[in-house]
Amino acid sequence: MVPLIAFILVAVVLWAIVAVFLVRIAGDRKGAVRVQGVVTGARQFVDRGRTMYCATFEARTPTGELVSGVSGIAKSWEPTVGKSVSLLWNPKNSEDPLIETGIMPLVPPLLVGGFAMAFTVVSCAILVAVVTQPQTTAKSHIDVADSHQPTTHVHERRHR
Repeated sequence: MVPLIAFILVAVVLWAIVAVFLVRIAGDRKGAVRVQGVVTGARQFVDRGRTMYCATFEARTPTGELVSGVSGIAKSWEPTVGKSVSLLWNPKNSEDPLIETGIMPLVPPLLVGGFAMAFTVVSCAILVAVVTQPQTTAKSHIDVADSHQPTTHVHERRHR
């Protein structure tokens, strides 16, 4: 029963993390407008001995303003400067007004969701095994144990 509870708890925590990711992504995109931008360069940093790159972008908003931003997704290869990219411009976020579109922002919730699904399936399998297992009671264990004990008969003799 303990493994079942542990697997269910892990699955619930993982699904909660996926929900946080998705709510955050949806919140970032709420009120955003699709704009065409261009890669202007990259911010470079080292993580665990590997050089990583976050693309920098520029795009012209529907109001004609030129805005810039940095990708929130690090990659192990340098982005192609001058490459045209589809971005989302969020006029309410002056700190980071450009959001990268595509599948990359969804990779973390997809990975965590895969683990959450695996723990959910294992939890269900354990639950099915527990529910379909024949039930035994403490009394039946005692009865079985008693049936293996040799019986002795005491014969009383009457002495006259």
